[in-house]
Amino acid sequence: MKSTENYSVNVRFSQILYYIGLHLSEQINVSVLAEKFFYNPRYLCRLFSKYTGETPINYINGKRLEYAAHLLVATSDTIKQIATVVGFSDEYYFMRLFKKRYGVTPKTYRNTFSGCRYT
Repeated sequence: MKSTENYSVNVRFSQILYYIGLHLSEQINVSVLAEKFFYNPRYLCRLFSKYTGETPINYINGKRLEYAAHLLVATSDTIKQIATVVGFSDEYYFMRLFKKRYGVTPKTYRNTFSGCRYT
């Protein structure tokens, strides 16, 4: 019976990750996810730690930053527009997180990689 329970948790956790990917531009936090997927917020945090090695917020912000990096080279949207599209209401917070993750500002990232296209 234990393997069935683990499978059920894995499937639901996969659904949570999928939901996050679809709703990056929305206000997503532990409380929202816990309520939507019928988990206790503390338990949800433990699941994230177990399956991703990160807190839910770090995971969400990481996905947002990955999407932002893509948009920086694929569009001509302003940094403020991209920050909003990927779910950051504060563009300065977005720029600080981006620089921490990628080691350069969003503008420098765009200037460096906008000519690079992978097929």
